[in-house]
Formats: sequence, C-alpha cells, structure tokens
Amino acid sequence: GDLYSRRIKQFAQAAAALDSLGLRNLADSDAPVRWALDAARRQSAILTGLRGSVYVRIASTRADTATVVYHTLGECADRSVVVTFVGPPATSRVARVESDCAHH
Repeated sequence: GDLYSRRIKQFAQAAAALDSLGLRNLADSDAPVRWALDAARRQSAILTGLRGSVYVRIASTRADTATVVYHTLGECADRSVVVTFVGPPATSRVARVESDCAHH
C-alpha cells in the first residue's frame, strides 16, 4: 500500500499543478489524466485530500493490476477514492480513478 500511496500522492500533486506532462508519465491512458485535470478545476478538495494523509482501506491485486481504496482527510473524508494501478507498485501507473466525493 505504501508504494501505491506514494504514486497517488505524486499523481494528485501533478494534477493540482495542472502538470499534464507529469500526469501522463504517471497514468496508463488519457482517462485518468482527464479525470485529474477536471478534479483540479472542479473538485480540488479531493486532490488536497489525496496529497495529504491517505488511508488504504482495501487493496486487491490480480496479475499486474491493483485496486486500492483510499480514504482521505478534509472535505472528502466521508467518501472513498478508488484507484486502479497497473504494473509493479514502485513504478505503477494510474489506470482508473473513481470517487463519489461531490464537486466543491
């Protein structure tokens, strides 16, 4: 979980900075990049939460894919963020991000 948490913090940091190149280096496709840039514009609370303390609730792995459920502090503390990673943990890429945190 720690290596994945490091990756999602890097991803959230790049999103908050609107660093599309950095996001592409951390993402497996354009979809997570679009999600991140949209979140930076309309849902910044979720990125703030992901850059801060994150708690891993569930991590399931299958082959080279891991699904990690995060709980964050702050405005989205009562919501979860589900991130699918592909590849080895230390160099994993974000394949999908889902959250039910309302837009703030």
